[in-house]
Amino acid sequence: MSDDAKVQFAQIAVQYYVAGRSAAISQLIPVLGNLLHHAIEVSLKAVLAEHKTLRELRSLSHDLTRIWTQFKAQYPTAASAQFDDVIVGLQKFEELRYPDSVLAKGAMMEFVLFREHLGAPGTSATAVPRYAIVLEDIDELMAFVFGTASLNPRFFVGSMGPEGMRCLLTHNRSAKVWQ
Repeated sequence: MSDDAKVQFAQIAVQYYVAGRSAAISQLIPVLGNLLHHAIEVSLKAVLAEHKTLRELRSLSHDLTRIWTQFKAQYPTAASAQFDDVIVGLQKFEELRYPDSVLAKGAMMEFVLFREHLGAPGTSATAVPRYAIVLEDIDELMAFVFGTASLNPRFFVGSMGPEGMRCLLTHNRSAKVWQ
């Protein structure tokens, strides 16, 4: 596939990422999870676009665990197991695009900016699904994916307005890659 497709995927990924961070800063859960899920999905597809057709990428659907497995197979030395749990946790948010799961099973949702703010998983008498996002993990994962793909993050934020940059940089310990 052409570099054009890789760049287009990366541009969309950055826009989802900034929109997701904006939703996170505004504490719009579960929407922030959906937006950040799409940011990671499309950024991984940008990397995979070097070796896969659009049809092959589309066949991966929105399943982050499948996409992550493909990414790690393509880049075995770069793929880090430290993000495996982040991928699994973020994949859970895909089922929240529609309210049927929450209506049927309920949900415990937690969002924190940094890992040190994450509470220990509690125990419940009922099996209510838990959804948790640590924004710091997503920030590190985006930086990792862009680094693996040799994509210059600064290129993709060059035309972004000041409010978008504020959302991107606020509470972002990985901000230096975007500046």
